[in-house]
Amino acid sequence: MQGCNGDEPLVEVVALEDDRMIRVRALTMTLGTALALAVTGCVDDSSKPGLEAATPDNLGQAEYAVYLSPQSTDLEDLEGKPGRVLLAEDDGQYTAVETSGMDLGLLSWNEAGLFFSDMKADYKLGTSGLETVPSPKTDNQVAAFSLGNGSVIGIYNDGFSEEGYVSQIVTTSNGKASKREVEGNYFIASQCADTIYGASRATGRYSRTDDPDTEPMFFAQLTGTKNDAEHVLGISKTAKEGAVVPDAPCVDGTVYYVSNASESGLGIQAKPVLSTWDTETGKYRQIALKNDSGKKSLMSDDGTSLPQMDSGSIRDGAMEWYGAGTAILSTDLKTGETTHRFDVEGQNNDAASSQVVFTPTEVVQLVDNNDGTEFRIISYDRSTGKEKSRVVLVGLADELPNELIPRGFAVRP
Repeated sequence: MQGCNGDEPLVEVVALEDDRMIRVRALTMTLGTALALAVTGCVDDSSKPGLEAATPDNLGQAEYAVYLSPQSTDLEDLEGKPGRVLLAEDDGQYTAVETSGMDLGLLSWNEAGLFFSDMKADYKLGTSGLETVPSPKTDNQVAAFSLGNGSVIGIYNDGFSEEGYVSQIVTTSNGKASKREVEGNYFIASQCADTIYGASRATGRYSRTDDPDTEPMFFAQLTGTKNDAEHVLGISKTAKEGAVVPDAPCVDGTVYYVSNASESGLGIQAKPVLSTWDTETGKYRQIALKNDSGKKSLMSDDGTSLPQMDSGSIRDGAMEWYGAGTAILSTDLKTGETTHRFDVEGQNNDAASSQVVFTPTEVVQLVDNNDGTEFRIISYDRSTGKEKSRVVLVGLADELPNELIPRGFAVRP
């Protein structure tokens, strides 16, 4: 692909971090795989609203939203409002809301509006405009939920402290935000009715070995607890930390997700399992996946392209999820039998970061293939796998600054 005016190809490389981050208070520290995101292209977008447009008065005709933010390490050096929440319509036009940035920024969208946060505030964008609630917090998000009572819950990774590992829980309701700290690092979180739960490697007062590589996992209730502290329901030596699931499905009091049950480390073959936690007893259970998909592998062995699923993944006794490569898979909740449903256009591998959202009738994908093509949003019929719609975000790849990384992705309910 040639650059503007026929010159040499234009390529911008953005360094990404793996979604799993270990951070230290006062000294930001990350663990992850360096990925490269190459974006190219030239387009006359002088008539497009674009990323630098003024904040929209309301959601308007927006059907999709993407959180774009610098990484935590870059946020410290950037002034003003370096983050963006992109709003895209079904004709490909897009505009954006400026934010102060939130690494791994997530979105929650229900009938009341679109909810998101940055380091300084929490936001609701609805039919009546943008509501802003002052809410200072750390700069790395791991989960976001909107509850039936109108409250919004955000979970943020604040890193190691002298006593253990700290996460911030921020509750925003009726124009006010409250923040509290809990023990644990909740890369796996789930909403069961209006209660939030999370799974973490044991840290702090729950530590058993003082060695992060051998610590068990614990499962905790994070809202509606005494003294607003985490309430640990169960601890498992079997469960592993091989998953990042900010919105794990919960059905009949059980949280489900696919994880890697093998020991961590390069060159170790992945062992995909269906993991479950009982919200009443705290008991952990796992079922080895039976690969009847026809695909060589359900999960990458190098720790990248982790399985993607969300609160809408489960239907008819099975959980549908996005595996390594381009496959939408289905796992029977009782047997672990895993079959291939259909393939999608987006890649999920060590160099691409496509994402999916499961609605009742569709699988909607943000295609971010790191191959010089435009970002696009494709909807597939969930029953047949046939493409239903395609929205091309023309010019976004060229307009996107180096520091802005696509993170959260949401679809209008």
